[in-house]
Amino acid sequence: MMTSKEIFLKALRFEDTPRLPVGVLDGYAWMLNQTGKSFEDFFNDPASVQLVVEQYGKLGTDIVYSNGHVFNMVHKVMGGEIHCDKVGDAVEIRKSPLSEIGDYKNYNVDEVMEKAFATPEYVSVLGQAKELYRLVGDEKLVSTLAYAPFTVAAMLVGVQEFMATLVEDEDETIALIDFATDLVIKSAEKFLDCGAEAVFMADPVASGDLISPALYEMLVMASIQKVCKHFNARNVPVLCHICGHTEKRLEPLLESGLAAFSMDSVDLKTALGIARGHYAILGNFSPFDVLMSKNADEVRAICDAHAKVAGHGGGYILFPGCDLAPKTPLENVQAMVAAAHNAFA
Repeated sequence: MMTSKEIFLKALRFEDTPRLPVGVLDGYAWMLNQTGKSFEDFFNDPASVQLVVEQYGKLGTDIVYSNGHVFNMVHKVMGGEIHCDKVGDAVEIRKSPLSEIGDYKNYNVDEVMEKAFATPEYVSVLGQAKELYRLVGDEKLVSTLAYAPFTVAAMLVGVQEFMATLVEDEDETIALIDFATDLVIKSAEKFLDCGAEAVFMADPVASGDLISPALYEMLVMASIQKVCKHFNARNVPVLCHICGHTEKRLEPLLESGLAAFSMDSVDLKTALGIARGHYAILGNFSPFDVLMSKNADEVRAICDAHAKVAGHGGGYILFPGCDLAPKTPLENVQAMVAAAHNAFA
């Protein structure tokens, strides 16, 4: 009998699977809400990995994630200000480390990451990553979780500042993105050394709601290709999520090296028609309008319809179109998982 991990990986390779693979993007915000914990608790308590295993077990997903939110310590060691002590809430960057785009020149990637890896939070989370793989790595696909380089570059200088100035000096912007790319790669490598077998990036600032197709190809694609080339050389699949309207991202990504693209609001049949044979599709129903707001029977019907469109032959993984809302009913996620498990019955 195939393991969850084997089913997920076969779908990425466009091979027939006995059922649809299924997962969620991230899920840590939902876990914080379920357990009454903060990210500070999750970062610093080695026992929190037991909670992570327990909560992913309740969800029933084929993919689980190491706590890549610890990457925010990079902002801290570069002089930024972060807060992660609010129960049930995301890490907040209250002060970005760079005042302007060109300030990245004041830092060395290796030195920054050496300082980040030495923080108590990284030390603890990397230890948890090893334990996560020990506990579930034989059965589930354990993935890193990180922001993609373009979004990291924006966070380093502040998203508003970044968006306001990114085309004023194209060369400097590209250099900052390349700096951010190296940070992302260095962090992901550490998690792979702890047992992770995939790299999953979120790139919300690269949304079609924020930048044009031309800017995406000019500023974003090279960084995605660099990450993919680096990890594909280790036979590690790279997956990427972009929020919002992303239909114009489908064709450029054909040459990216991605194993899978997680999408928000693109028509599933359209996306599969473009992507199949190049990268798998994850998505695309709303985590808010569907998973959080509808009842379990309605969720099941929507997921059944997605499975019917996808059909056999791999290349599709049943996923919501973004991270789980913190108050998503567990029974709705379980209805999604049930649809995947019975898709080919």
